[in-house]
Amino acid sequence: MAHSTVWNSSVRHVLSDETAQMIACSIVGSRLDYCNAILYGAPQSSLDKLQRTQNNLARVVSQRCRITDARPLLQSLHWLPIRERILYKTKTALLAFKTRLTSSPPYLADLLKPRPPTRLLRSCDAPLLTVLRTTNTNCTGDTCFLCGCTHCVERFTVQCPVMRLAVDDI
Repeated sequence: MAHSTVWNSSVRHVLSDETAQMIACSIVGSRLDYCNAILYGAPQSSLDKLQRTQNNLARVVSQRCRITDARPLLQSLHWLPIRERILYKTKTALLAFKTRLTSSPPYLADLLKPRPPTRLLRSCDAPLLTVLRTTNTNCTGDTCFLCGCTHCVERFTVQCPVMRLAVDDI
């Protein structure tokens, strides 16, 4: 999937490294994060295909051959392996949900602001949060705790109400 001949030979050499990484994160990375709550606790054999896809994607973005070890590439791109991605995203969502539910600890509760609906839609009752903007230069995109936390808790509370039972596991 990620290591297709078309992507590798026709498109990749035209893109800068930063652009290739942005496209890879937005298209494939979002699919890798799909249903993290369901994949939480899954056996490693179930995650192997996802890990191979991420490894191939790292090779394409870094313009390396197929036999190159992907672990150093993942580290250089600052990407977590699949199992760690699932743990991070799920625990972040649980932490944000628990913080929103109990308003403690106060320093995190102050960061989670409910988003008022801009229009009257069916989704206006959804528990959405405002994405806080920060001036921290080390905080960009999905690497920012606030951004990742906000998006995770929205998906978590809207799509995965069954996981609310696990909030006390944090």
